[in-house]
Formats: sequence, C-alpha cells, structure tokens
Amino acid sequence: MARTKRVTERDRHACAIVREARTLSGEQLLRLVCPGRGGSTQRWVLQSLVEMSLLRRTEWVGRSGVVPVYSVTANGDYEAERVAPGGVSADVVDVASLEHHLALSEVYVRLLEAGITRQVAAAAKAPRRRGRAGALEAVYARAIHPAWRWVVAGDGVSLPWKEYAKGALKERLIRPDAVLELPGAGRRLFVEEETGSHTIRAVSPDKPGATTEKVKRYVAYVTGYVDAQARTTWYQRRYPDGLRPELVLVEPSEARCASVRAAVKQLVRPPLVVHVWTLEAAVAALTVDVGLGVLSSAAAEVPTGRHEVPGGTVLSPAEAEALKRFFVSARSDLKARQADAGQALAALLAAGVAVKGLPEQQQKLLAGVKALQRRLQAPIAPDEYDTMRALVTRLGAVLR
Repeated sequence: MARTKRVTERDRHACAIVREARTLSGEQLLRLVCPGRGGSTQRWVLQSLVEMSLLRRTEWVGRSGVVPVYSVTANGDYEAERVAPGGVSADVVDVASLEHHLALSEVYVRLLEAGITRQVAAAAKAPRRRGRAGALEAVYARAIHPAWRWVVAGDGVSLPWKEYAKGALKERLIRPDAVLELPGAGRRLFVEEETGSHTIRAVSPDKPGATTEKVKRYVAYVTGYVDAQARTTWYQRRYPDGLRPELVLVEPSEARCASVRAAVKQLVRPPLVVHVWTLEAAVAALTVDVGLGVLSSAAAEVPTGRHEVPGGTVLSPAEAEALKRFFVSARSDLKARQADAGQALAALLAAGVAVKGLPEQQQKLLAGVKALQRRLQAPIAPDEYDTMRALVTRLGAVLR
C-alpha cells in the first residue's frame, strides 16, 4: 500500500530549519529530520517534501560529485510559520557560493544535531520491528531553540558603518557569514567561515579578504564611535541590547588556526573577543555554550554517557573535552583575567569532586585542574578562557 503524503509536524520543522539555514544539502537535512532511519525511508521523506511543494530540490556539482541541495518554497514558508513564526525567507544561495555556504551551515546543523543525539541513542535501543521505527519516527530536530538564534539572511547580517579614511568619511559594510546569538549568556557571535582561499595577511591594499583585514574591520565597527561627540559605537547603535560582541573565525585546519591567532593577536581590542577555531573545536565549544552539554532534569532518564561519582559531580564528554582544551591552551597574554580564572578553578576544586573511583580520563582532568591552578602565572588564551568560564558557570549547580 502506498504511503499517504500529508504535512506533518516533522515536515513543518524541516521547512523551518531549511528556511533558517537558507539552504541545506540532502545529507545535512536528513541528519536532522530522519536520524537513524533506513535509506528508503530517508528518500521517501525528501521526495515527499519536494512533491508537496514544501522544499525545492536542485543539484549542485561539488568536489565530491553531484550534491542535492534544498531550499524552502512559498508553501514551505507558510508551513514553517506554523511552528517557527517570524522567520526570514531569503533567496536561494547562488551556485558560486554554495560550497562556502554548506560549509558554514555545518556549524548550524551540528548544533541542532547535538540536541537530538541522546534521543537517537535511546530510540536505537528500542525493540526491533515496529517498536524501534516508532521510537525513531518521533526523533527529529525542532526549529525552536530558545537558548540560541542563528541568522544568515536579512538585515541581521548587514552591518553598515562609516569611518574616516584619507581625509574623508567613507561608507563601509560588513556582512558576516552568520550571526549566532546567545541571549542567556549575553553574547553575540559573528561567524566567518574561512576556506583558506584568502591570505592571512594582506599582501597589498587591494586584498580586503585577508583575515587580518577582516579582523580590523570588525574591531573598527565595534570600537568606532558614530560621530566625534557621541559616546555610542556603531555596534551599540545597531545592537542596543548589550550583548557582548565576539568574532568566530572557522578555519580549515589547526595549523591555519595557529597562524591566524599569531597574526591577529595584536589587532584585537576590547570589547571584541576573537575566537579562532576549526569546525570541530567550534562545535565542541558552542554546544556547551548553548546548554547542550548540560544534563537537564527532564532528560535524566535518557542514557547520556555522563559519569556520576560520589558527591554528585557529573561531567559529560563535551564538558570533559572543553576542560581538556582549556588545559592544553593555558598560554598567551591574558594577565588581566588570571585572577578570575584562578577563582573559577578554585571553585571547581572546592566543589568536593571525588577522585577515588572516577574513570581514568576524569582523574587526569582533575589532575590537570590542579596543575593549571599552580601555573596561573602563565597567561591564558582568550578563546579558551571564555569557554572555561561559561563551562564553570553552567556546572555551578552540579558542583556545589
């Protein structure tokens, strides 16, 4: 018997997700709306979304061959509004920009994917046949995520400003690849996906795509005043909500990350904070920042891979990874924040964490905390400090 095609809640959330991302590949979309399902079911879901005129399918020839990509239609936009009102429906991404856009969208996809990983694992343990299929049917990413907001279209990614150059006031415009807002943490992150096609340092004045020039523009936008008498910066006028501005440079390799950090180190000015991460490091840090690395009471019955030890201390793999990165990166020139870092680590140690009986990995982590506390004379990298401080804040309720 042929399966009846009707618009479901999953279909509506799929439309809203594609609308928010602007364009997704078929592989990216299936990871969110059909995780853990068989190939025939996945093909049927995508085909249904297209046949119901909710999504538009086009084929793009990338480096790995022909890649199907999906964007939302007018009908899909209507259905998306029913579950995620107020979204912005943008034009289809230009073919020339698809490779860059899909690489950027991977950050968005992995943030959503992190929210359903536990549910997929729990559903996979359901009895075979109809029990497992029924459990997986209800597992899919939702377009509503109050802890964070992803913006890649509309006025949210258009930052006009002015600056004096060569004796005249020049019109300037910054267009971030994406803006990630974390209202609960008081942060706004401008995300720039770097493919490595541009040089790190500008070799001539006509190389505005160089990484250092990009950072200079953001610094000028965040610190420059609207006019000589004003005490309001261009950033504050555009965003009066008080969220702290941060710039995330997503680099293709750790080697390039190291080179970029060295190149922009002297360019950054408060209040702008610059993070230079690979995709994996960015996702690891941001999943903790948006709260996906913290066990909620509602999800306590779901297997999570977290370790609970005497005294009630709980660490997830994501939190453990964040701590490990922080220890490895205890360097650079952040002397002004050493006292705060010391207090955060002291609070972590004073929480009564029990070492006896812990898994070997956690014993090493706790030993690393103590070693780092003794080494606070060595400066701490800004990007790792912020990750650690957010982590300690979120763990506070557990550690005390």
